[in-house]
Amino acid sequence: MDTSKSGTSSDYKSGPDSGGDPGLDGPRMVALSQVDVIRFVAEYFGEDAPTALQRLRPRRYGWEVDTQPMNGELLLGPGPVIIDRKSGDYWETSSSPSDIFGDAGMLGWSELKTRDLFERWKDERRAPDGNVLEETSAAELLDRSDE
Repeated sequence: MDTSKSGTSSDYKSGPDSGGDPGLDGPRMVALSQVDVIRFVAEYFGEDAPTALQRLRPRRYGWEVDTQPMNGELLLGPGPVIIDRKSGDYWETSSSPSDIFGDAGMLGWSELKTRDLFERWKDERRAPDGNVLEETSAAELLDRSDE
């Protein structure tokens, strides 16, 4: 079996049950719930669940997470975290015009109105920055080790 195939964001396989190399078995599909996402966002920002819930914007492909401070200040630089409902993978974006609106034929995150557009956007990007289920599992293990 040829294991030299390099994974791309469209065939990247991640998560705790991925078993195998990226790209060899196709994308991992999970039933990611909003509770999983709230737990991840709360850990990501060090906030409680109600505050984390305020950051979530449900989208056809999953969720968009507002990264701006909750005190009303606006930061230049960070854009939303984009979460794929099917795989649990997430991408950190920026507020640069090319990241928001796209550039040179590539989509920006503001254009992700359908699952098909999201899939195209993923194909144009690097591998995900992480996976919601992996991140929350690691955080839960760390919490238990403090007991």
